Amino acid sequence: MKKIFALTLAALLLVSIFAGCSLSPQTSESQVDVPVVTDIDREAVVATVGDKTITMGDYIDLFDSYASYYTSYGYDLYSDAAALEEFQDFVIDILVEEQVIAYQAEQSGFSELSAEKLNEVETKVNEELEYLMSTYRPQAEEEAAADPSIDVEERTKELVEGESEFYTGKAMTYDEFVEWIREYYTETAISEMFREDVLKDITVSDEAIQEWYDTNLESQTTTYTENGGAYKDDQESYEKYGGTPVLYVPEGYSRVLHILIAPEELPSDEYQTKITDMDTLAAEYGELAFDAALSGQENPRLAEILSEYRALESEANALESARMADSLATANDLYSQLEAGADFATLMKENTQDNSILSFDTIASKGLLISNQYESEVDWSKEVKTAFATLQMGQYSQVIQDDEGCHIIYYLADEPAGPVALESVKDGISALLLADLENQEWTAMLDTWKNDGTVEINEELVRSYGAAA
Repeated sequence: MKKIFALTLAALLLVSIFAGCSLSPQTSESQVDVPVVTDIDREAVVATVGDKTITMGDYIDLFDSYASYYTSYGYDLYSDAAALEEFQDFVIDILVEEQVIAYQAEQSGFSELSAEKLNEVETKVNEELEYLMSTYRPQAEEEAAADPSIDVEERTKELVEGESEFYTGKAMTYDEFVEWIREYYTETAISEMFREDVLKDITVSDEAIQEWYDTNLESQTTTYTENGGAYKDDQESYEKYGGTPVLYVPEGYSRVLHILIAPEELPSDEYQTKITDMDTLAAEYGELAFDAALSGQENPRLAEILSEYRALESEANALESARMADSLATANDLYSQLEAGADFATLMKENTQDNSILSFDTIASKGLLISNQYESEVDWSKEVKTAFATLQMGQYSQVIQDDEGCHIIYYLADEPAGPVALESVKDGISALLLADLENQEWTAMLDTWKNDGTVEINEELVRSYGAAA
C-alpha cells in the first residue's frame, strides 16, 4: 500500500539510528541464545497507557513485520543480544507512543471527528482501495482470461486479502482490511488534530528568521559559487517538495517551459547492444589512432572500425526512429499548432508528459531551470542544451529528439543572479524553523507523557519474543 507502507518504511529507518552500531549484516557466526516462545498468549497485556492496552498480539505482529523487512536486507537481529533488545525496545516504543497520543488526545477532548473530517478520512480510504485494486486487478484479469468462471472483482479482492498480512502484520478478510485502513486514517486524523492544538502557540521570531538567513546565505553563496550545477537540483527540489529555501543564484541560469512527448517503449535490448558495440569500437579506434600517430604508420584496422561503426550507427538509428515515430508525429503536430499561433503554456499543460510539470504547479508556471554553464545531477540532454543555446527569450525551439523522447522548449526568462531577497523566502524560512520547533516541542511532550506514570510495560513479555520471528 503506497501511503501506509511508506510510513512503515519511514519508521524502519529509525532503527538504523538507534542500532546503527550494533545491527550488522548476517554472518556465518553462531547466533546468541534468545528465548523461544512456543505457547504465546496473544491476548496477554504487554503494556498499558492509562486505560488503554497493548496486547502481545499487537507486539508480535509489529515485531514480525519490521523484523521481516530488516532481515530481507541481510541484517541479523539476533546474533547480538544488545541489538535484539534495542530492536524490541524500538517496537514496543512505537506501540506505546501511539497509545500515549491516543490517551492524551482523549484526555484533552479529542476523540471524535467532525463530519467534514470523516469525509476526508473516507476519501483517503477510497484512494487506498482504488490503488490496491488497480495494483492487483491485472493479475485477476489474466487469470480470468484463462478461466472465464473467475469473477475479476472478487478475485482482485482475494488477492488483496492475501497481501493484508504484509501490510498489517496479520491475515485479514477484505472487509477487515478495509476497516483496518479506515481505523488507521481515523486515528491519524485525531492525532493530527491533537498535535496541532498542542503546538498552536509556537511561533518563529523575525530575529530567528534573519539569523537563519544570514548564516545560510553565506554558506550557500560559497556552495553554489563553487558548484553551480547543484543550484538546479536544490532549487527545483525546493519548488517541488519544500524544505530548505535556496538563497543564492549563480550566474547563467534561465527558465524554460517544456513539452515532452515520450515513446511508450524503452530502447530495445538490440538497440542497447548496438550502442555498447559502438562505444567499444570508438574506444578501440582511439587507442589505435594514438598508436598510429606515434609510430607514423597507418593501421588498416582504423578503416575497418569506421566502416563497422557507421553500419551499427545506421542500424541503431533505424531502431530508434521506429521507436520514436509516433512521438515525433505528435510533437510535429504540436509544433505546427505553435506555428499557427497556439499558446505554448496551454499546449504544454494539455500535452506534455514531463512529470515535473504535470505534478507541480510551481514548476508549471515558473518553468524548469536550464544552463549551458553547468552540469547538474538531474540535467537536460546535450541535444536540448544545444537547442536552447540558439534561442532568444520568448522563442520556442523546433522539435528536439533525444533518448527521452521529443521535446519542444520555450525560453521563458533568465534567473536573476545573486542573493535572493529575504522577503521572497521569509515564508519558507519560517515554515522550516517552525517545523523544527514543533518537532522539538512534540518530542519533549511525548517524553513527558511517557514518564508521567500512565505508562506501564511488562518487560518480561517484551523480552520473551524474538527467536520465533
